[in-house]
Amino acid sequence: MRRLRTVLLLIAVLGVASPRLLLADQTRIPSIGILAPAPLETALRDALQDFGYVEGKNISIRPARFGDSIQALQGYATELKSDVDVIVAIGSPAARAAMSATTIIPVIFASGNPVAAGFAQTLARPGHNGTGVSVFPYEMYAKCFEFLRQVVSRARRIATIGNPSNPVSRQVDDVGRAAVHTIGVQIAEIKANNVNELKAALHEISRKTADAVIVSGEVFSLDHKRELAESISRAGLPSCFAYREYHEERVLMTYGPSIKDMMRYGASYVPKVLGGAKPGELPVEQLSKYELIVDLRIADL
Repeated sequence: MRRLRTVLLLIAVLGVASPRLLLADQTRIPSIGILAPAPLETALRDALQDFGYVEGKNISIRPARFGDSIQALQGYATELKSDVDVIVAIGSPAARAAMSATTIIPVIFASGNPVAAGFAQTLARPGHNGTGVSVFPYEMYAKCFEFLRQVVSRARRIATIGNPSNPVSRQVDDVGRAAVHTIGVQIAEIKANNVNELKAALHEISRKTADAVIVSGEVFSLDHKRELAESISRAGLPSCFAYREYHEERVLMTYGPSIKDMMRYGASYVPKVLGGAKPGELPVEQLSKYELIVDLRIADL
């Protein structure tokens, strides 16, 4: 009985973020679950290698899982919490699903505004079981409208594609409305909760809808970035996309962070939480590098 009390006291004193690491066999390697679209998995694996993690040697990685709906994300998050030590959740809907599924397993998230979404009390001290990266501040989204208007001077009506089930969608919409009011154009809001709705919206989009289009940083669209770019190109619409990687699809303009940078920041938390740090005490990082890329080949068309 005395030995049991000693062990329990040790656990209480250490306050390790993931209790599995204390109670499991010491030969067991920690496991990471990924709640993100498949295209982000490679970038995350590469980033983990930069921090010395080799799959099968000192880390186990559950393949990326994502869904076309909030319900699917919640289901995947519930599955992950049963046998992983850390969950990496990319995008505000994924972060919400993960942090709703568990208050014990550390969650490393990437979110547009984790404070507004309720994942963190403050950026300096999140206070829950999650921490991570604040990816795309609202003021950066406003810049997309300004840049697009400057490059496409004839644009009088700008369409936006967003996800109303995203926890920060209302704030993003408000920023968009304020931005178009400032530059003197109209906005056409196109809503897509999932991939099927996104495809339907793209099928309908045309020059009658708008003169240009902005695609926000919705993570689920990354699974279909080529299809998305091609649909907008067929409609003959100049466009601005949130992530640098969309430049590969020959879109007019991208303004935002690099996915590789986002994954690198996220991966930097893994050794900290596996080493016993409490996520709620680790400050949320804010990405500070945003690149504007204009494809002059398209701009000349």
